[in-house]
Amino acid sequence: MRLLHSTGALMRGAGSFNVRRGNRRAARLLASLFRLPETGENVSTRVVVTPCRDGERWHRTFAGKSFVTEQRAHAGPFLAERIGMIEILFRLEVKNGALFYQQTMAVLNLGPWRMPLPGWLAPRVVASEQVAAGATRVQVSVSVDAPVVGLLVAYSGTIEREDEGA
Repeated sequence: MRLLHSTGALMRGAGSFNVRRGNRRAARLLASLFRLPETGENVSTRVVVTPCRDGERWHRTFAGKSFVTEQRAHAGPFLAERIGMIEILFRLEVKNGALFYQQTMAVLNLGPWRMPLPGWLAPRVVASEQVAAGATRVQVSVSVDAPVVGLLVAYSGTIEREDEGA
């Protein structure tokens, strides 16, 4: 399941996604602040994963617009992903050949202070990935909701891993 993860080396991929943003005004504002992708069908997408500090930097480009997060291993079977001041912790679970990201908590980072967000205030991320035919393509599905405002963004599609020298 490490096809999209860099394992210490640069990884590149390209594909297309169907993207849907929430319709509420507050959802659109939050999605813009976090630079989440805009609504579209068959949106041209590129992914570049590079090693950084204690993890990986995920630079996703949807229709020419960048969205960057950092991921790192966390204690046990956990993964932490950070976007801006928010860090989401996931328990990784493999079921029927697919990797599921089960969110366990969200943390607000304010300088040196880390404040766990209560469930009613935390964003909610549901994500999965599955290696497709040929073991160079990965099907990805992600949905992000925020309390009160609802859907921020949902996207699904396929990324084809490019050769290391590409």
